[in-house]
Amino acid sequence: MSINISNDKNIPTDAEACYETVASQEEIYLEETEEELRAILIFDDPSPSPREVEKAMCDANNDPRIAAGLDEQLNHAAEELITGDSDDPPLSEDAVVEMLRMALNARGLGHSSDA
Repeated sequence: MSINISNDKNIPTDAEACYETVASQEEIYLEETEEELRAILIFDDPSPSPREVEKAMCDANNDPRIAAGLDEQLNHAAEELITGDSDDPPLSEDAVVEMLRMALNARGLGHSSDA
């Protein structure tokens, strides 16, 4: 088999099929891993008691644990957006920082970075 670098049409199709197979296997692996992690989060994270929910709703701005939890959720969401689906291009770091800044400001947790 010869490959003519100047013409993409001469690349053997079996290599393309191999790449497609690998990509498919990677996608299946990522989906299975995501399902496993979701199951861990669902079953290992006990639901908050009604008292904890009420306290969180009443005291969300003053409780550093809740703020840290929101930061953790935002960081996880940003990470997921960055890595995303294998077919999606990753977001730039600036775009993620801007999204996080807007989300924090919307929740009233953002710190003023204007000097």
